[in-house]
Amino acid sequence: DYLGSKNEVVFFLEDTATDEQVQALAAQIDATDNVAASTYISKAQAVEEMRQDLGENSDLLDSFAGEDNPSNPLPASFRVSVEDPALMDQTVQTIRSYGGDLFYRVEAPSELGDAMVTVRRVANLVGWGLVAVLGVFPIVVQTTRGLGAVPRFYEDVALTCGATRSWTLWHVKLRVAARQIFGGIRISAAYVFGTAVTAEYLGAVDGLGIWLQAAFNSFRTPLIFAAAVVVVAETAILLGLVALAERLLLGGDDAVTLGSDGQ
Repeated sequence: DYLGSKNEVVFFLEDTATDEQVQALAAQIDATDNVAASTYISKAQAVEEMRQDLGENSDLLDSFAGEDNPSNPLPASFRVSVEDPALMDQTVQTIRSYGGDLFYRVEAPSELGDAMVTVRRVANLVGWGLVAVLGVFPIVVQTTRGLGAVPRFYEDVALTCGATRSWTLWHVKLRVAARQIFGGIRISAAYVFGTAVTAEYLGAVDGLGIWLQAAFNSFRTPLIFAAAVVVVAETAILLGLVALAERLLLGGDDAVTLGSDGQ
């Protein structure tokens, strides 16, 4: 995940930081909200990383290698990954307060963090817009069809008896169209959890969609099937609740809303 890999802040330490201070800082950082992971990079490890980056020219840093090498100019540091880039600035300030003067420089991708927040918000809006469309659209379509299929004489009889148009809509037309409306609700219920997982996959920071994405990226097939089972189970439960509500409100399949013979 490109965005997730960029949620890293580097806290560079003064050379005066003692081992006890480093250990205390590590414990405080790990316990901080919004911190996904933290890694301490010693001065010697920093040299080794730079040697790897130099490749064939790594021998240029031979004089700086080794633990407690006084000629090593590279600083020790903490690399901290945050969970939510929207809270990056707040997290940085909190960690700064732990170290005080022990931190001489902090590299935080604030502009990148703002961009990630914007991208993630847009992705969230697109995802949940997809959920709303696929969730509401079948209900709207089936409701429109159901109301359009109500025989006109039902409405005429109600109006002739003195009913208002709003009363006729709620107590006659919707009653007759109720079976078809519930059909739309069942269609929506069949799609809503799968669509919600897709929405989480697009832009959320947690949830079943993120879990499914992580399982897919790490080739953990059992977890992928487990996520699918959860979605199927949730869908089945929701469909059962819809069927129960329909039975309680409208009666069994053999019940007649307004008899087919008009009585």
